[in-house]
Amino acid sequence: MWVVRDGELVPLSRRDDPQEWERLVASDEPIVTQLKDGMWPTSSSSAPSVM
Repeated sequence: MWVVRDGELVPLSRRDDPQEWERLVASDEPIVTQLKDGMWPTSSSSAPSVM
């Protein structure tokens, strides 16, 4: 997954930060799941309330 930090998309690994990963997955926020060329979001999961 990718998260915005300091205005940039950065990777967030479940293995590296399981608490933050779980918090975001359980939140009602959209999540970027894939980037093209390391900078353009091409896949995401909508916020659960939208689904």
